[in-house]
Amino acid sequence: MGSAVPTSERAYLYTKGQILDGDLAGGDLISEGMVSEALGMSRTPVREAFLRLEAEGLLRLYPKRGAVVVPVSDKEVEAVLETRELVESFAAEKVAALRGLREDRP
Repeated sequence: MGSAVPTSERAYLYTKGQILDGDLAGGDLISEGMVSEALGMSRTPVREAFLRLEAEGLLRLYPKRGAVVVPVSDKEVEAVLETRELVESFAAEKVAALRGLREDRP
């Protein structure tokens, strides 16, 4: 018996994906109605998703008007990419070291 993804989670993942993929750019105004229509669901789970995205700093909510996608500066993008590179390099080194240990065992 598989567990279905809650509608608020679906709305959250969809909207966050749109933002991170650049389909929704910084400064774009979106509404609960737009997202609920795109996903075929009521506005309540979308409202919950928007609140979560606001807490993460991706949206700025304006009651009765919608939400604005918070622009991300080039400096912020560069910092995130540099951090990701450091973390991924470190993780790759750890995995390589673990593989080396396993291959040395009889």
